[in-house]
Amino acid sequence: MLSATVRKEFAKRLSEKKYEIICRSKNEMKKRISAENRQTMGAGLEEGDCAFSCHSDYLHFRNLDSQCTIVMQIDTALDKIRDGSYGICEECSGEIDEKRLRILPFARYCVDCQEMFETAV
Repeated sequence: MLSATVRKEFAKRLSEKKYEIICRSKNEMKKRISAENRQTMGAGLEEGDCAFSCHSDYLHFRNLDSQCTIVMQIDTALDKIRDGSYGICEECSGEIDEKRLRILPFARYCVDCQEMFETAV
């Protein structure tokens, strides 16, 4: 079981990571929807340029979706820290190794269960 000090450290790291992701995503969204950026769309651009711009926007929004998923995983981990279930595998109820949590602090599964899921797919 993780000590209270270690849980507090993880809560701080997770909160900082969440804030970083939200700020970065917010800034990227502002750039994407700025009037300057939108004015160039359709203003004499060739079809290929418009297609490139649309594809670029698509990739950007997919990245934002991934970042949103990570924020939700961080929120879940923070909830688990509060309720005392942080570091417990959701599949086997065993402990998730602290080394794994240091690498992926919002890990839901221990290494064995994660590998089982990955090989089953």
